[in-house]
Amino acid sequence: MKQGAARFGYLAYPEPVTVADRNLNRGVDPAEFAKAASQRFAMLDTNHDGKIDKAELPKLSRGFGGRGLRGDDKGARADIPEAPQ
Repeated sequence: MKQGAARFGYLAYPEPVTVADRNLNRGVDPAEFAKAASQRFAMLDTNHDGKIDKAELPKLSRGFGGRGLRGDDKGARADIPEAPQ
């Protein structure tokens, strides 16, 4: 079972900020942040066209107890609008 923030995101990082700390100094400097953001974007941009489309995103887990993110069984995020075509 995913733990921490990994339960709510597309990448399996329970502590996404901690993972960005590459030199283990317990802080994330601008260079580490930029590198982590670039790598994460590249992992989600599966067709490498420089943008992330909804179809490229992995399916999110359905939440706790098999319920959707909003308490329904659809698992859809009502607060994220569809991308314009």
